Amino acid sequence: MRIELCDMLRVPAALAKAMQVQLFDTSDTFGEAVGIGGIATDSREVEPGDLFVALRGEHADGAVYLYDALSRGAVALLTDRAAPMPKDRFLHFIAQDPVDALLRAAAWRRRQSDAFVIAVGGSTGKTTTKEALSTLLKEGGAVANTVGNYNSTLGLPLSVLSFREGCRFWVVEIGINHVGEMEKMAQTLLPDLAILTNVGTAHIGHFGDFSTLLCEKGKIASHLSKRGLLLAPSELPFKAFPCPRDRIRRVGNGRNVDFYMENVAMSEKGVKGDLICPDRVITNLDWSVPGTVGLTTLTTVAAAAALCGCGDDTIRNGLERASVQTPRLRTFMIGERLVIDDTYNASPESVAGALEVLKYRAGTRPRVAVLGDMLELGTHSEILHKTVGEAAVRSGISMLFTFGSKALQIARSAASCGMPSGAIFSFEETEKNALARAIRCHAPHDAAILFKASGKMRLCEIVEMIRRSDHLEC
Repeated sequence: MRIELCDMLRVPAALAKAMQVQLFDTSDTFGEAVGIGGIATDSREVEPGDLFVALRGEHADGAVYLYDALSRGAVALLTDRAAPMPKDRFLHFIAQDPVDALLRAAAWRRRQSDAFVIAVGGSTGKTTTKEALSTLLKEGGAVANTVGNYNSTLGLPLSVLSFREGCRFWVVEIGINHVGEMEKMAQTLLPDLAILTNVGTAHIGHFGDFSTLLCEKGKIASHLSKRGLLLAPSELPFKAFPCPRDRIRRVGNGRNVDFYMENVAMSEKGVKGDLICPDRVITNLDWSVPGTVGLTTLTTVAAAAALCGCGDDTIRNGLERASVQTPRLRTFMIGERLVIDDTYNASPESVAGALEVLKYRAGTRPRVAVLGDMLELGTHSEILHKTVGEAAVRSGISMLFTFGSKALQIARSAASCGMPSGAIFSFEETEKNALARAIRCHAPHDAAILFKASGKMRLCEIVEMIRRSDHLEC
């Protein structure tokens, strides 16, 4: 990761104060003339004038790369006390925990800003909601938002430390993998609006059980600002949130919530409807993704924009722009086949949603699903992959390809639910060429094909191989 540092923290002494760490100048006079341009956590990404953060991880120790960072132009290092120091001229920030130091700096930066801060969390849909809301809010002023999925206890502070001054809104994505992370990031942000898209089984392997996962996700509301509100799905219990009920706004289906859609129309092109708000009705809203996934995104983003004070036309026009730019469920043609690429990540809930999108987008085309391993499910992995196999059959697909050892359970489950064995093809993670060839040779020439798996499975490479499929002989 690398970010350009905001102007107010480029002075070394100011950055040290914000991080609450010790600062040493190895040449005594070097620091007087030095400004810090950016922060990098990978020495290969260091640019001249950067601060290099040496992190200790499971597979690598950043202290090994201090010399490399300095050789690439780093003027400062952030390390713990145990790191061996090079003999060179540099500014040395020393912290007990470098990540905590960055979080403290981000908290300081947040408290200096007058921006309206929006935190977006949830099991699925975080990035789409963050991107859509950021695009929409640009109708009313400058917006700073998390780049990509910089949403961890490391990525979040780096995002905040890159935000330029003068923005009206900050839209920050929060992703958690372990107990304790959500509250730490909420305390850093003090959100004026916290959005919880949903709570499903993604990453449940790190939390042990659903109740623990729900409790941790709910802590997005643990440190709201004085004016802060939480926007959460209606199906989640009030007791999941550590904030007063009068700070909670509910979004969902039916009339017993604060925000819901009426006059909903669904087609292969997306979803349309009217948003019912506590104080008004916003008509003729649309989103380019059909099914429950699209309806939930439309309702959540429009409701959030209403809570941010946006007018009807701003919401309507902003959604239209954002709908075109959404990064998920990309649809394009490869020859006569319609491809839906949702290889960014996967959980049982997001796979079910993607299968519903496939149903709408396919129309009269034969429907094919290419489903890979869903990771970080822990002891729940086998049963959750089984439920995906059942969902795949219920969705009405005519052919199933699985990719990875865990996804074999999807294939077995689909077979036990009645899908013909000749319509199921399974491949290990090492068999990418064979999978691409099988899809090219066996999927109907006019099929609609969904690709879905956890991002680490690199199923996107299979999509690209099929796109360049001239070399794949049947």
